[in-house]
Amino acid sequence: MAHPHRIKDAGASALQQAEKLRTAEISRQHRRGIPLLVLATAAGYAISLPAQHAGAPLAVVVALIAAPMIWVSRRAYRPGETVRRWRQGAEGERRTATLLHPLTRRGWIVLHDRALAGTRANLDHLALDPAGRSALYLDTKYFRHGVVGLRNGSLACGKFTHREAIATVRWEAQRAAVALGVPVTPLIVIHGARVPGGRIETGDITIISARHLRAELRTRSGQPNFRVQHALAQRAEAALPRYTAAR
Repeated sequence: MAHPHRIKDAGASALQQAEKLRTAEISRQHRRGIPLLVLATAAGYAISLPAQHAGAPLAVVVALIAAPMIWVSRRAYRPGETVRRWRQGAEGERRTATLLHPLTRRGWIVLHDRALAGTRANLDHLALDPAGRSALYLDTKYFRHGVVGLRNGSLACGKFTHREAIATVRWEAQRAAVALGVPVTPLIVIHGARVPGGRIETGDITIISARHLRAELRTRSGQPNFRVQHALAQRAEAALPRYTAAR
């Protein structure tokens, strides 16, 4: 049987990648951060001397010493943009998983962060309909702000164009359909940015605001056939294992 839906499974590989990058980043930051922290400690001690001589409470002296160290550490060890993007992606996937959770009470089977065999790609979310005759592939995008649209057929948000996003999602859905042996409909779920009208259709792909996702999925439920769905879930578990477990 397919692995039970767990929100914490969503975004697991993105978070794993973020922490891998962060570990390497901290190692690089040490080269600059440690000397700066030594200087900051010395500066804090010098700043605290008048307070010490005046008999200030220990808490005040400690605060004066610590203040420069905290200021330096926050700047010297700030996560870089790449790490923040991976963490943001993981957070977006967890938010989508939360939105999908009520579907499990309506007979859907929801899987997160699934590997496509023979590739480095992963499926953010896969929802198997109660009839067991089809599935939805949901790819999560988290933009901090802006308006989503199409630019020359490509996904765009604000001034940035994500040229391969739509083609990649289409290809991943096709590979998932081959693995499962049923049609797989791709959706791109947008968090953060505004989607005019709540949805954009581009060929066989729907780009949808996260706010409209539950309403969209309520219209897609078929007549339950849990025996057929169970067989589909078994194929999904075998052909599309959890991404982190497959690496």
